[in-house]
Amino acid sequence: MKKFVFTNEKYQELKEKEDERLKLNMKNVDKEIDMAAAALHALDEKFNSERSVFESACRHGVAAGELASYQGYFEFLQDRRKDATREMEALLDRKRTLTEALLRVNNELRVLEEMRQEQYQAYCKEVAAEEAKELDTHMAFTIIERAV
Repeated sequence: MKKFVFTNEKYQELKEKEDERLKLNMKNVDKEIDMAAAALHALDEKFNSERSVFESACRHGVAAGELASYQGYFEFLQDRRKDATREMEALLDRKRTLTEALLRVNNELRVLEEMRQEQYQAYCKEVAAEEAKELDTHMAFTIIERAV
């Protein structure tokens, strides 16, 4: 009796490895997104605390040089925030791309599993037919032996 062999076994193994790789990449991107979000939050907190210090200093009077340095520092913080926002958007785009790829691979794996089940059912029917044929042959010989 022959052993069951799925015709797309190697392809399914490749897709399973791709699925694992995509999940690992997704996990790494999620970590990067968390770190980028924390950095963005830290920049926002830094900006807000410096703005509070600046507003307090303005109430007491600020020299022109000090005002210029505050302005330069705030521009620097805003530029860093824009960079962090761009990085976050790039990471979110990468996550969307990975999600789409993961959905595609999962759909392919589902179809492959359905194909495997269909092939296995056909294999089981074939095995059952072979066993029935062997049983019929055995029964025929038994009947002939008893008749003789």
